[in-house]
Amino acid sequence: MRHLERWGPVLLLVAGACAETNDGADDAGVRDDAGVEADADVGADADGDTGDLPETTDVPGDGCGAAPCLADERRCEPPPADDAIYRVCETGPDGCLRWSDQRSCPDGQFCQEGLCVEVCSDICAEGARQCLSDTEWQVCERGARGCLTWGEATDCPAGEICTGAGVCAVCADECVEGLVYCSRTGTPLICAAGAAGCLTWIEWPACAPPQLCWEGACVDSCTNVCSAGQMRCFGADYQICMMQPAGCYGWGTPYHCPGGRTCTGAGICPSCTDVCREGDGRCDTATSAVRCRLDGVTGCWVWSPSTPCGTHEVCEGAGVCTVVCTDECPAEGERECGPGGGVRECVLGALGCREWTPETPCPTVPGGTNVCVAGACDLTCDAGLLECGPTSCRVSCAPWTQQSPVPPYENLWALDAVGNTVWAAGNAGAVARSDDRGVTWRNAGSAPGGTVLNGIDFVNANLGWVVGNGGAILRSDDGGGNWVAQTSGVTGHLRGVSFVDANTGWAVGDGGTILATTNGGTTWTPQTSGVTGVLYAVHFVNATTGWAVGAAGTILKTADGGRVWLPQTSGTTYDIRSVRFLDATTGWAAGNNYAYRTTNGGASWAAFARSTLQYNAVWPTSAGTALIVGAGGRVETTSDGGLSWSTRTSGTSANLHALLFFDALNAVTVGANGLVLTSANGGSTWIERRGGTTDNLRDLHFVDATHGWAVGAAGRIVATTDAGAAWTPQTSGVTANLWAVRFADVSTGWAVGEGGTILATTDGGATWRAQVSGTTGALYDVMFLDAAEGWAVGAYASGSSVRYTPDGGATWMAEPTGIPTTVTMYGVWFNPSGNGWVVGASGTIRYTTNRGVSWSAPGATGTTQTLWDVAFVDDATGYVVGAAGVLLVTADGGRTWTLRGTPVSTALYDVGFVDPLHGFVAGAAGTFLKTSDGGASWTSRSATTSRDLRGLCFLTAEDGWVAGDYGTILRTFSGGE
Repeated sequence: MRHLERWGPVLLLVAGACAETNDGADDAGVRDDAGVEADADVGADADGDTGDLPETTDVPGDGCGAAPCLADERRCEPPPADDAIYRVCETGPDGCLRWSDQRSCPDGQFCQEGLCVEVCSDICAEGARQCLSDTEWQVCERGARGCLTWGEATDCPAGEICTGAGVCAVCADECVEGLVYCSRTGTPLICAAGAAGCLTWIEWPACAPPQLCWEGACVDSCTNVCSAGQMRCFGADYQICMMQPAGCYGWGTPYHCPGGRTCTGAGICPSCTDVCREGDGRCDTATSAVRCRLDGVTGCWVWSPSTPCGTHEVCEGAGVCTVVCTDECPAEGERECGPGGGVRECVLGALGCREWTPETPCPTVPGGTNVCVAGACDLTCDAGLLECGPTSCRVSCAPWTQQSPVPPYENLWALDAVGNTVWAAGNAGAVARSDDRGVTWRNAGSAPGGTVLNGIDFVNANLGWVVGNGGAILRSDDGGGNWVAQTSGVTGHLRGVSFVDANTGWAVGDGGTILATTNGGTTWTPQTSGVTGVLYAVHFVNATTGWAVGAAGTILKTADGGRVWLPQTSGTTYDIRSVRFLDATTGWAAGNNYAYRTTNGGASWAAFARSTLQYNAVWPTSAGTALIVGAGGRVETTSDGGLSWSTRTSGTSANLHALLFFDALNAVTVGANGLVLTSANGGSTWIERRGGTTDNLRDLHFVDATHGWAVGAAGRIVATTDAGAAWTPQTSGVTANLWAVRFADVSTGWAVGEGGTILATTDGGATWRAQVSGTTGALYDVMFLDAAEGWAVGAYASGSSVRYTPDGGATWMAEPTGIPTTVTMYGVWFNPSGNGWVVGASGTIRYTTNRGVSWSAPGATGTTQTLWDVAFVDDATGYVVGAAGVLLVTADGGRTWTLRGTPVSTALYDVGFVDPLHGFVAGAAGTFLKTSDGGASWTSRSATTSRDLRGLCFLTAEDGWVAGDYGTILRTFSGGE
């Protein structure tokens, strides 16, 4: 018979050596391997009297053999049985341990490691093996519940048994060869080689009655061979002496030592100590557990190897792996639109699970709709606005947008229209656009670098070109908002441009230059004009037929797209500056002193002497009707083919440079300094259409992203409540020039100017009232810390060049500064700490640390130039700007100053910082400087204007405004870049 390597409950266990004595006395001590303490001191009479033998259940009942399990041990039924089924080791009717019938876990639970649980955890390492019985093994695999568990039982091959880590081997010896004993049923057993070749117990033929089996042999009667409870080694096993069925004390059924240990001495199995109890568990790390198991080698209860918890689980309490989180999203980095309409991203959370970040709302964008689409903010700009980056809708994506005046106060040289939309182009790269035939305008964009633009032509509402000085050619695909430079191959000024479709066009300019393109300007090819003088204008009526006009009465025609240009006779030697054809035969031209007309494609031209003026543009509305405009606001018209002319009143003396008609009645003309006129009656009368002020502006201030004010000449105040999209005049009540403006909030503000003027408002400028300044000297700057406390500086008068108010201007008082009476102060700055600074003429600087009670002069400033403005980022670090590109910096609160080089030599009028690193300077002739390193270096980024810039205000490192001469107000959304 074969014994499983499990051992029965040995209840009489010996801790010390058990020695057999001649007189049969036994001494049984405690057996450490079972943790049960028992004493047996049993004597036996020679006649076999057993009355003194202890009756104890600590001795296994002979005949049960090796127990298949331990009392109350539980096991889960292996697959393919339902995982809610388990068995319990119990005592059967015969008194022997056995596995019970199948039992079921409560509803909602399943069996794992012999326990009914609700949540599974990994109990083995994937791919590991173990023996289920002598002839069966299992592999660790992921079960239906997602955790690693033992799989279905697999039989070992015939003749093999399961040994070690689930490995099937041929067999293993169970006993020592030649040993014999009698079974409980009286059958002789001998240890001999079995069919598999290993030593095993083999039954002999049963003893023939009346003989009986005793000590492995058939005998007639038994005799006591040992004392009750005595133990001895039997090969590697051990036996216990007990009363046998034959009626004598003899050696009972052999038992394996626990854990496969070998018996030594007088029946002693090497001992071990249980370190845990069956069913126990504990956490050995935060994410792994160990369980109490029966060690197959030592036979003691020990902690199992560490078993990691499952994904997103932690170990808690008695070794229970608990799910702490679940993946919310499929993959790290994936984005989606959340339920709130914002963008959220899949990231790895602190507990190791993938989770969605909080939603990031799509920023509100003025002039557009910005919503989440497919995990990203998708911006759609309103009609007429362009998408300039992910969070900006603007009329132009150029670094600067002209907000006032519209068109800008720059010479406008060219016009073109498609439908009701008209564009005007001119100095400083300015491009203005009107969508209502010139009645209202907006500054659409500007050419990079502020190039002077001399000609413009659009073929549809989006696609157009401009040409200008220095061989500039630029193309727009968005209606003029943005312009991209093309390579002309020339450096001379280009004066005119004409396209007949999206691909085919020509440009003309200085030195008789004619350029042609057939691919929308990707490449431009020179054509031979045959002249060296300036060509001012070009006009094509189709892809083959066109004319160019220029200096000294030049008129050229091509009939083959420009491969050959032939001269035509104008009849004069005066410059011709404009040409326009109704069709291939009838056309007009105009220039110095003369207008010209042809009815045969230019084979002959009729010259009409007009005046000694320069006529800059001509536009025919029929074969006999045309209108010319020119210097001094001159407008003349003919309706009889040029035989007679009538002068019309334009209402201006400014030069008019370009002209176009939408139909026979509606016309628009542009000219010097941004002048725009429209007519609705064929040019008989004209209306000026420029928007915004042209008064010189000296300062501007914003209190937030929408509310701002600018002040300037002749008491001019303009305000905006929409970030400058519209600037509205306010009534100042004065005619004095205003030099500075400051607001404490959207309601409360002050403006100062010449003649000691101080104005105050408490309603955002709806009404302004004069305050008593106590001085007649001009005031050039004002600074308020809040609605009450402020300072104003200017020319010395009435005892000081510095004025102070503690009550919002109800009273103003002179502050003694020690500044010479001949020195005018132009800039003031105060910090909330009470530290303040004033700057002015002759390099003068003064500072105070007590709100102006006393003032001190610093060391030498290093300059005698006029200082125009001052700004500090804290009580230590400050900047001063002035004439001739002077920029001073201090790091000690103004006690010492250092000259810092700038890339310009023009006057610098205003300086401001939004943080310790980012600062800006505005100055003469469109000068704009910026720093992003705290003033260590400055970069010149000229604004798109040629006008002096006197004031600036930035809210962030990107968002700001500048203001200056002729009503100029520019805004940037990109820090001027």
